Amino acid sequence: MWKGLAEECTELAKAALKLARYTRNENPTPITRGQAVENLVEEIADVNICINAVWANEIVSPDDIEKEERFKMARITQRLAAYRR
Repeated sequence: MWKGLAEECTELAKAALKLARYTRNENPTPITRGQAVENLVEEIADVNICINAVWANEIVSPDDIEKEERFKMARITQRLAAYRR
């Protein structure tokens, strides 16, 4: 389970970077924007499947994740507010 999650996260990162390269027209990639988006969607789905497997095995709960997300969103909001001043 952990190896699969790690591999899928790596593939998601690569797909996101490829789309970013396409968008910035940096180090051009031979795929189209549509293909890059399609790859990104596929990798997001794979990561979600792995995350659901972690939840199904009660290793962490969705509540744990939501609590961490709320904490991080509050911190980002504070930082953005400070930056805008």
